[in-house]
Amino acid sequence: MMDIMTAAYKTRGVGSSLVVLMLLYGGLGRVKACVAPDCDHPDKGSCGTACCKLSFTMADKSEYEVALAFNQSIINGGPDSRFYEVELAEGVRNVADLRPFNVGVSFIGQTVHTTAKRLYNDTINFTISRSEGNNGSYVKVFSISQIGGAYGDEGQNFKNIAVLMKSVFQILGLDYNYTHVDDSCPAKEYDNNKFESEG
Repeated sequence: MMDIMTAAYKTRGVGSSLVVLMLLYGGLGRVKACVAPDCDHPDKGSCGTACCKLSFTMADKSEYEVALAFNQSIINGGPDSRFYEVELAEGVRNVADLRPFNVGVSFIGQTVHTTAKRLYNDTINFTISRSEGNNGSYVKVFSISQIGGAYGDEGQNFKNIAVLMKSVFQILGLDYNYTHVDDSCPAKEYDNNKFESEG
């Protein structure tokens, strides 16, 4: 299958722009892999490809407790059986302890999530640190589409985070909520910073 640039080159002339637009639209259509709920925060190439970054506060939970909840949420396929364990630079899987290095972050981790239609894999990275005031933990989670050219994700990167974090919060016995860290996977005007119900 020819790529968009080759198609544009071979169709120079009156109709070339229309052909390129049709191919581009078709390419965007192929990335529609998100299955509701939590597909309502689509991203448009915020990281040069689609991505999403959110932060979370776990009141009265230590970084270690949160790290254990992350690990438990990833092993054996995770809550939807589509999470994969990843070996980290520290030589361990899922979550690494950075506390001995005094780098300002207590734990770091990564997992790979396959979409419900099993079309794409996305990478989820996260850090866990002590929250300000020492009354809990602060977590940053970042999901990015692995496939190049995924300008739109139909909300899949937000959903990747939602599936993982619902499990983490459930294990910790906390109500889940989140904060948008940047302009990726933008908030809806009516966003209440809570994930959708599975029901």
